[in-house]
Parts: sequence; C-alpha cells; structure tokens
Amino acid sequence: MFWGRVVIVALMTGSAAVLKTLGALPLSFPGIILLSIIFLLLTAFAKYLNHRRPGWRWDYAQMVLDIGWIAAFIHMTGGAENPFTLLFFIAIIAAANVRFAKGAIFTATLSSLTLAALIYLDYRSLRTGLLLGRDQDFVTAFTTEFVFRGYLYAICFYLVAAFSGYLAERLRLKGRQLEDTARALEEFKLSTGDILEKMGSGLLTINEKGQIVYCNLSGLQILGLEKSEIIGRNVSQVAVEGRESLGSILAPDNAPREGRSQRMEIKISRGREEGIPVGVSTTSVYGSQGKLEGIIAIFQDLSAVKTLENRMIEMEQLETSKELTKSLLKLLHPYLSEINATISELMRENEVDPVIIAKISRVKEKTEYIRKTIDDFARFAHIEIPGADMVQQAGREYDSRIIGRSPNFVEIMNMVQQVAPTDSTVLVCGESGTGKELLARELHRLSGRGKGPFVSINCAALPETLLESELFGHVKGSFTGAMRDKDGLFRVASGGTFFLDEVSETSPAIQVKLLRVLQEREIVPVGGTRPIKVDVRVISATNSDLAKAVEMNKFRMDLFYRLNVIQITIPPLRDRKDDVLLLADEIIANYCRKQNLPVKLMSSGARDFLMQYNWPGNVRELENVLERAIILETGPVIEKNSLPDEVLKFGSDIKKAPLPETANGGNLKDKEKQTILKVLTECHNNKALAAKKLGIHYATLYRKLKSYNITDE
Repeated sequence: MFWGRVVIVALMTGSAAVLKTLGALPLSFPGIILLSIIFLLLTAFAKYLNHRRPGWRWDYAQMVLDIGWIAAFIHMTGGAENPFTLLFFIAIIAAANVRFAKGAIFTATLSSLTLAALIYLDYRSLRTGLLLGRDQDFVTAFTTEFVFRGYLYAICFYLVAAFSGYLAERLRLKGRQLEDTARALEEFKLSTGDILEKMGSGLLTINEKGQIVYCNLSGLQILGLEKSEIIGRNVSQVAVEGRESLGSILAPDNAPREGRSQRMEIKISRGREEGIPVGVSTTSVYGSQGKLEGIIAIFQDLSAVKTLENRMIEMEQLETSKELTKSLLKLLHPYLSEINATISELMRENEVDPVIIAKISRVKEKTEYIRKTIDDFARFAHIEIPGADMVQQAGREYDSRIIGRSPNFVEIMNMVQQVAPTDSTVLVCGESGTGKELLARELHRLSGRGKGPFVSINCAALPETLLESELFGHVKGSFTGAMRDKDGLFRVASGGTFFLDEVSETSPAIQVKLLRVLQEREIVPVGGTRPIKVDVRVISATNSDLAKAVEMNKFRMDLFYRLNVIQITIPPLRDRKDDVLLLADEIIANYCRKQNLPVKLMSSGARDFLMQYNWPGNVRELENVLERAIILETGPVIEKNSLPDEVLKFGSDIKKAPLPETANGGNLKDKEKQTILKVLTECHNNKALAAKKLGIHYATLYRKLKSYNITDE
C-alpha cells in the first residue's frame, strides 16, 4: 500500500505539472512537491509505528493522512472545481481494503466534510468576486448549485464506500475460502498422489494394450529407469537388458483372472548390479462387461530382506556353533584342571630328576596356557562354562585369586552365592591378609549391582576430618581449601557397592553419620544443610572383635547391629591347610604369567615346608614368600632353600617335635591311616567317593595311600 501511494502521488504531481504547463491550472509547483514529500514521510512513519505496535489506530491515522493530502492538493490546484476531486474515491477504496465497510464509511464521511469545506471556500471566494452587483435570484441559483454539487458528491462517496466495503468483505470471505480450498487440496494430494509418489514400494499401472501409464518414484528407482524411458512405452520395450522377467509377469496376456492376484519373485539387473531380487504382486482390473482394462503392479526391492534373512541364518549357525563350543569347553576345562592338579601331585610325591622336572614344567606351562586361552575365548565370546565357577571342580573358584577347596572355605563361598543377590548389609570378618576386599568384590560382582561402581576406602588410613569429607563430600567454603563442591564416595558409589575396610577404626562422629546412611539412605555433606539420597549397598570389614569393642564403648551398639545384618568370617590360612598348595600353584602361575616367565614348579621339600608353616600373615604372606622364591630361584623348580628362614625354621622345629599321642594310643599319623582305611571300607574302595567324604582332593588321597603302603587289597 505504501508503494501504491508513492505511485499515485507521483502521477498526480506529474499531472499537475502538465496542467500548469498547459495553463489549465494556476498553482505553485514547489509547494506541491513539498506537500507530497511531507505526506510520504508521514505515511512511512505511520507504517513504521504500525509495524512496531500493530493496531487499528494506525490504519485510521493513515486514512486521515490520505484525506488531508487530497484536500491540500485540491486546494493548491484550484479548488473543488478541478478533476483531482476523484482522489477521494481512491482514498475510500483504499480504506475499504484495510478496514472494510467501517473504514470506507469513515473515509467517506471525512471526504464529504473535507469536500464541503473546500466547496465552501470556493463559494466564498467566487461569491465575493463574481456576485457583486448581481440580483438576488442569481445569487440564490449560484448558492443552490454549490450546495447541490456537495450533496451529490457526498451521496457518491457513501455509495462507493458501501459498495467497496461490501466487495472487500466478499473478497476477504472468498480469500478465506480459497485458502481452505488450497489447504484441502494439499491434504488431498498428500492422501493420494503424494502418498503414491512417496510410498516405499514401486507402483506401476498398465492399460489393456500393455502400455505403462504411471510409475511412481520408488518404482523408477527399483527399475533403474527415468520417467521418460518408461511412461507410454510397452512393457515388452521396457522388459529388456536384464529385465526380461518383467515381460512375462506384466504382459496383458499373462494377467491374472478377475478377483485374483499374482505374486512372484524375480531377479533383475540395473547397470552394474546384477541379480537383484524383486518381489512383484499384480492385480488385474476388469470392466463391467468382464473386459480387461488394465494391470496394477506393486513391486519391492528384496535386497535388504534377503540380507537380513541371510544374517538370521548366520546367527542361527553362530548360535549352534556357540552351543557346540560351550559343550567342548565344558569338556576340556575340568580335564585341564585335573592335569594341572596331577602335575602338582607328582611334585608332592618325591624329589624328581631335573630332566623330568623340566619336562613336567613345560607340560604344566602348556596346559596352563591352553586353559588361559580357553578362559579368554569364553569371556570374549560371552560363553559361560557350566561348572567352571564351582568350588568342587579342581578347587578353582570364582575369581582367579578366590580359590579353595577346604570344607570351611567352600561353606563360606556357598554363603556368598546365597547372600550376593540381596541388598543386605554384610560385615566381613577375618584376620589381616585373608582376602576380605576380594570377597567384598565377589559379593558385588554376583549382585544385581555388578554393573555399577565398586568403591572402597580404608577407614584407618585417613584422619577423621579428611575421612568425613571423603565419605560424605563437602560444599564450597565449608573449610579452608574447599574451593569447590565435592561429591563424597557414597554419591560416587550410587547404584553400586561401597566397601568400608577397617570400619572399627572410625570415630564416634563418623559412626553417627554412617548410622544415618544405613537407616535413612541419605547423607549430608560437610558444610551442607540439605540431605542427599544415596542408593548404595554397604559392605564393611574388620579384623577386630566389634562385639568386644561395643562392650568397651569404643563402637556404637546401634551401628554394630546395622552393619552386622549378615556376618561372613573368612577362616585364616592355618585353618585351610588343604588350600595352601592350591593357592601356591595359582600364585606362582599368575606371577610367572605377569612377568613373562616360564611357570615354575615346587619341589616336594618346599611343599612340605609350606604345608607345615602356620602363616600368621595369611594369603598376603604366602604371596610375598612365593614372589621372593620365584625371583631367587634360577632353575625351573622352586627348592626349599629359596624359602625365607622363618618358614624353614618353623618346619624344622615341627620335625624335631615328637608326634602327639592320641587318646587311644598311637600318634596322629597312625590315626590318619586308620581313618582312611575306615572310610575306604565304608565307600567299598571307591577312592573318589572316599576323597570327597574325607574333604581332600583325590590326588592327595592317592599320595597318602602310597605313603602308608595301602594297596587295593
């Protein structure tokens, strides 16, 4: 609308200039130019204000500007007598376009009043200059003419306003109807033509003469053709160059009978791609008289489906291979463990020739390598070997370091399996070096939190203030050096397990906060005020008697009962004599593997000293002793001289001491022999059953039978 006004102002100004040149109008041309510039500037300003704050008032202000400019322009070009009075009609039509009938009536009223004012000014000037000396009848007629002209213009203004307002309303209504129709047309296109174009399957229509009438975009892509190469052509012309099979399916002569459809799978070629599988479904269209009118074919590229089908077959084959591999590993795993155990038993019997020792060492190294390879493969392929984790099979345990076959240790591990799936708080007791943290990790691994974090802390290793900050976290500025917020380990362990080692060494203040964690499952950071919920399972450990600490008022009774929901006590190594050599073999194999050394064996003398020692430092001491022996021993066999003096001295003292007498006479050696004979008799000489009943490995039973000269008879 703004540029329309610019055009009208330019035309009217140009017309005024032409009329002045012709001498038809007496006017001041610079004044006209100045008026037009002011009008356009005010119009632009009104348009800007309407853009910043839209509203009806700016539209009406524009109408007033239009009438004002027209009135000034008419007045400057000779008054109401000139032809520029028609500009009022343009203003009325413009107002109707913006504000419909209301705007048109408003502009018509304003135009009528303005024109009346212009006519009055002209009347006064003419009456003063021309009517002097005239009679009364002429004056009356002159006045009547001016009044009649104003009245006639006013009627025309209102008629134009009414008509233009009506037309504007109708145009608006028709515009809305046109928009609704266009929207409906778009929806119709989406629901019909566009859907056909965008559908994933190819669509082909053929008339009764075999000419292709329509093919959608997917169909062109599947066939590898352009629309110009297929539309209007006969099927036989398209079914060439690798598409011969289409001709036999889409030809009208081979059309399926009425009411039936035909489905086939063919192979086509497009460019360099050959043998592309395509599924085609055809349906015939018959007229009212049973005459064929056309064929509709829907076809789809089956390459992805075939690939998925082949993948499924491969997955089934892989699953079958996995089951076969699982069975094979189940068969091999115990045999390899038995081979290792047998080799170890051979070394327990007697001192062996160095050549034989070297051969046995190589055999054990190879079998250990094969066993490790099998375990790595099973872990990589996510294959669980049934029974491989059971304590009864070759004494191997869940973790490579959690092993044992002593009855008391087997009982502990069975309890671990039973307790692990729950979220109950566990208190692990035992001497230092028995593997309390390893057992806590096993509880975590076997629980539902196994994929979550496992966080541990030694409560005796940190001072109280630092321990509190580590456990519960702190907020910025809570103490000197707290430059930012820090999450405590309880929040870090959320969703997993938190292991508190040496919990008996905590201060009373820490114990109060630990009690809140166990009761409310929430913590308050140091310097904080809002409690924070935590989802964590607590496992604690101690090597001291917590019950006694409670009696001595060194440990809170309520916290003790919260921690002691389930207590697991790990027996010391001196009470697990059957596990000493088993642990020794595993420790030696692991250390040699880590150091890229050949696996070393132990002589029978070294084994005897290990069995006789009481191991006050438990498994940790055993690890240190064997690591020292591996480093100091230069040969393939660890001799007793590579063991520390305290182990050798302890063994020598035991050998010097006389065997204790039993209550019924005789020493322990005779008692052991009698017990073995009794159990063998009860088991009808079934050595495997007897070993199980005695709680020892069957290889140990064979060694004892040989040492006591007990034969099958």
